[in-house]
Amino acid sequence: MSERIIEVSGCACRIQVYQAARNLWIAVGEYLGEHLRTRGSSPARAASAWRKAAEFRLV
Repeated sequence: MSERIIEVSGCACRIQVYQAARNLWIAVGEYLGEHLRTRGSSPARAASAWRKAAEFRLV
């Protein structure tokens, strides 16, 4: 499991990215007190999906 720092609207968020299957990566973290979990086909795609989910929470 690797840890990454993602910046969302000026706020640095710490997320965990891990491999669940051959082509399945999961990104998990908290943003504004809400637990977010996303998936992607690579670590970068999972982290990108997490950032988009966090940005969507602002709207």
